[in-house]
Amino acid sequence: NDLYGQHLFKGRNLVVYQRTDDILPSDNYILGSGDKLTVNIWGNAAYSGTYEIDREGYINPERVGRISLKGMSYGTAKEMLRSRFGRVVPFTAGNFSANVTTVRNITVNVVGEAANVGSFSMPASNTAFNLLVAAGGMTDIGSVRNIKLVRAGAAPKRLDLYELLVNPELAKEYFLLENDYVHIPVVGRTVKISGAINRPMRYELIAGENLVKLIEFAGGLTNNAFKKSVQVSRFVNDKETLIDVPLQELLTQRRDFELLPGDVVIIKKIPTTNDYFVTAEGEFVLPDRYEYKQGMRVKELLDKAVLKREARTDVAFVQRINADKSVAIKWISVDNILKNAASNDNFELMPEDKLVVYPQSRYSDDLAFSINGAVRSPGDFRFDSQKGLRLSDAIFLAGGLKPDAETFGYLVRANPLNPEETTYIRFDLAAAMANPKSSDNFVLQPIDKVQIMSKKAFFDEAKVYVKGEVRMPGDFNYGNGLSLKDVLTMAGGLQVSASRSRIDVFRLKIDGDNDVKTVTMTFQVDSSLNVSGASDGVRLQPFDQVIVRQAPEFELISMVTINGEVKYPGAYALTSKNEKISTLIQRSGGLGIESFAEGATLTRSQGGLGLVVIRLDEILANSGSKYDISLVEGDEIYVPKRKELVTITGFTKALELYPDQMLKNGNRVNVPYEGRRALHYVRKYANGISDVGDRKLITVEHPNGELRHTRSFLFVTVSPKVRPGSIVKVGHEAPKPAEQQPGATPKEDVNWGKTLAESIASATAILSLILLLQRVN
Repeated sequence: NDLYGQHLFKGRNLVVYQRTDDILPSDNYILGSGDKLTVNIWGNAAYSGTYEIDREGYINPERVGRISLKGMSYGTAKEMLRSRFGRVVPFTAGNFSANVTTVRNITVNVVGEAANVGSFSMPASNTAFNLLVAAGGMTDIGSVRNIKLVRAGAAPKRLDLYELLVNPELAKEYFLLENDYVHIPVVGRTVKISGAINRPMRYELIAGENLVKLIEFAGGLTNNAFKKSVQVSRFVNDKETLIDVPLQELLTQRRDFELLPGDVVIIKKIPTTNDYFVTAEGEFVLPDRYEYKQGMRVKELLDKAVLKREARTDVAFVQRINADKSVAIKWISVDNILKNAASNDNFELMPEDKLVVYPQSRYSDDLAFSINGAVRSPGDFRFDSQKGLRLSDAIFLAGGLKPDAETFGYLVRANPLNPEETTYIRFDLAAAMANPKSSDNFVLQPIDKVQIMSKKAFFDEAKVYVKGEVRMPGDFNYGNGLSLKDVLTMAGGLQVSASRSRIDVFRLKIDGDNDVKTVTMTFQVDSSLNVSGASDGVRLQPFDQVIVRQAPEFELISMVTINGEVKYPGAYALTSKNEKISTLIQRSGGLGIESFAEGATLTRSQGGLGLVVIRLDEILANSGSKYDISLVEGDEIYVPKRKELVTITGFTKALELYPDQMLKNGNRVNVPYEGRRALHYVRKYANGISDVGDRKLITVEHPNGELRHTRSFLFVTVSPKVRPGSIVKVGHEAPKPAEQQPGATPKEDVNWGKTLAESIASATAILSLILLLQRVN
């Protein structure tokens, strides 16, 4: 029931360009502020320069002068740059190039039946199709034919995924600009097609498209499609009806059949009535169906299919389907047919007869025995019941004994009538191999299991373990004479971070009655791994644990990153364990002219912490303050450009003032910064708090991630201060308590004297608070 077109977004195989240099834009890309272009001239004159389009839409190359590019297509801009640069730098036609090397980031929006509705920030080289990918495609009821690209001051542009599938180059025509909207409406007329069609699915049709276009969308009819007539299933007056449509006649007369929403088109297959074949099945080299010919006999089918050597030829059968569809079996001897073609077994075949020949193994038990353990090629072996296979023969078949084989083994023999009933028999392996007639060299029986024991099975496997600052830590087999230098060498030697003066060896000391104690020894080694003070080296014992410690003061270079509005952004190595933010700002050349210190953020990947709220303005004013925290490996600081707006969102009455803009902007209003508290902006620019909003739940999120809440002092509510770039959010008021139900405990009588005294005290406190707040503001 999938709708064709929606499948494009189900596999998540399509990409969105996330970086501004991921892809070069096409010639119809519209340039804007923030785009960077590189001009190159070669040949007799050499020139190269990269220019960013400023806020006013200009670039200003030296000697060439200001050039306005904002709003111009990339293709037109290349020709303009060629002309302007040609006035001051002489070059031939083929020695000039102008390329967009970095595209600007824009914010675009997806609304309607999208899997993820909202705003997306992405490079402007993305198209509306890429934006659909970023939004996860559409919901199950989202249209794939009537998607709208909405842009302020322009007529909406329709995006049809079916057209894009036929011509992917069309995607470049749907370039995006800042604050564009892609609207996915509910799917329109959909019909389903099934049967003898190359791509049976549901399809969305637009005006003017009907049966002929549907078949085209579905990849056309298959070769075995019945074209004379197709069926259309349709619901009319609450019941299903079937309509026979003369498809071949429609195609011949260039006519069409109108389809309604919910129609199901069924393309039938051409019925096959050719039953003139016979079949060879079973032990044949070429088992298959073969053409039936009048007078064809069994011998002819045997010659076509070719018997395998493993086929049983004394008995086979031919299966025949009678006129009443019952099955008849005729037994034959293939041997008789091969010896004498005039044999009665070589009778005449009928259409749909099936000759079946089984393998000989079908009629015999699968006799085998196994031998495992200390032999060179253990495994299962077929049993020869006629030879009288003995134990020595089985060892020969298994490649002979291994050097570690014991002088005895076990035979596990099962009862053929009850395999769960087993008997264990110990045998003398040396006697069996020395004397073939010995009783230990017994005759094997089917499903016997022979286990040759290994001497290794009766020894504990002793190892020595090496851990810590070595290149290849692990465990090593113990052997006589194994020294500390040996295992350190086998472990790849010491890492650069290792301490040669602190190598610990932990050893088990086992006293009588298996009392166990752990002994600790510490050694030093030189650059050649020789142990200091031990001329003969330190001999290790089984189960020793060798631990190589890290040098106390060793640390690899720790890197941090600072980006945004600093003079020299990029990666920096920390010069000390406790390097502060202020020091890093100084090393990066300080803040740029357009920097916005109050909005700087720090992201810490170490420990998965994420965002860390910082006050860069406080840090710069007072380095070493509590805000000037130490940096760690992986920290990323971002200093944004100066922000001059304040955003208002939440439960306000802004929708009454800006109905269209609020729907497009996701219930947000952007207003100038005035240096006032949050409530001022809500009242002045958002028409106040809505009926369900709560003044006490006004919060402010500052650009650096700080969150400030409204404070209440008795009967006075003070909203948070606002900075440039802050987001003011009005929250939803808490639900009111239910009214007192009948039968509930009655309220106590009011003590009016006490209430009056408390009110006077509260009023006095409020007056004091108002005076205090006036002084604060």
